[in-house]
Amino acid sequence: MGTTAATAYDDYTRGISYTTEPSNQTLFNNTAYNFQFNLTSSYWDVTQFGFVLKNSTTNLTSNSSTSNGGSVSLNYNTGNNSEIIMNYYWIVSGNYTNGTRVWYVMTSGETEWSLGVFFTDLRNYTSQGIFGLTNFGLAIILFLFIFIFTGIMSYKFGLNSPAAISALVFSLTAFLDVGLDIMSALNPFDAVPHFPTVFLGLITFGLLMREVYR
Repeated sequence: MGTTAATAYDDYTRGISYTTEPSNQTLFNNTAYNFQFNLTSSYWDVTQFGFVLKNSTTNLTSNSSTSNGGSVSLNYNTGNNSEIIMNYYWIVSGNYTNGTRVWYVMTSGETEWSLGVFFTDLRNYTSQGIFGLTNFGLAIILFLFIFIFTGIMSYKFGLNSPAAISALVFSLTAFLDVGLDIMSALNPFDAVPHFPTVFLGLITFGLLMREVYR
């Protein structure tokens, strides 16, 4: 009977160690980064290694080396790309082995956050009807914000006095109404600018006077 010789499988990842840079998971747009591929081989004799940078559709730039390991790098600006893809590779005895690393690119505006930005966006969403928000929905959100914040501060600092609680509610309302101008659409009396703040200011003043002359 005949016999069939087994074909040995050559593992061209054996003894190969590599890293890619930058180490960040995400990058920022219009920013230059040093893209680098580092490779060492303790088993195979690597004849070439390198990488190609591309976006989702187009090759952008590349670099390679014919040494048996080391580092290849490129300084590249992310520009307006939404992602940067590194296709890295190495060649052993004419056999090509490759892998991929992907970085997602964020715009710098996506990281800018503050309470003012949040309420400004909320006001814009309401005026444009985005996400189904209306003035009634905005009023509910602002009421919950004031109610919850006041409750947390009262519990944390032991505010039991009606005057102190009223002063806190007035301060929050003034911040939202006058400071951020987000409550103008909720003003029931257009002839009186910032009516919610004025109304709560009068109540707070009355409570403070009562505490003084009690």
